[in-house]
Amino acid sequence: MVRHPRKPYPWLDDRRFSTIAALACLFCGGCGFTSCPNFFWRIPADRAIQEDSIRESVFRYRIEPWQGNGPFFLSVDRKDPSDEFMARFATLNRTVKKASGSYFKEGWLRDRSTDEKAVAFSVDSICWMSLDRVEVRGGMYCGGLCADGGVYRLRKKNGLWGVEEYERQWVS
Repeated sequence: MVRHPRKPYPWLDDRRFSTIAALACLFCGGCGFTSCPNFFWRIPADRAIQEDSIRESVFRYRIEPWQGNGPFFLSVDRKDPSDEFMARFATLNRTVKKASGSYFKEGWLRDRSTDEKAVAFSVDSICWMSLDRVEVRGGMYCGGLCADGGVYRLRKKNGLWGVEEYERQWVS
């Protein structure tokens, strides 16, 4: 007669364990680490429109106080923004272009069409903290020792998104 070793928890068979593990993953937002509590009930129905307004607010926050007229180059999620998005900056008295219009030469970012020194701003992931608060990763680059990156914290007040804080996480 063969005796099987006693299980420490006889009530927890393989099928029950699989079910419990699957439910835990579902309710805890997945099995991996997520840096952003991106719960479905915290995201507004008009998310795409809101996110473009958030990105615009971040770019204006960086461009408007900048000394000089640019040129400034923008990227969203490491790609060129759409033409519709770029039209939001048409009334700004600064030269604002898509990131693909820039290149690196002699230690500086430059405009492909004029060869002027330039500044690039980027916005990456948007993390919804609530319906009126978000955190956005992004930064600035103008040359080998001219760059920064961090987290922008924005809040929606009276229907408009505004940057409340920029937490610089690195500088070059």
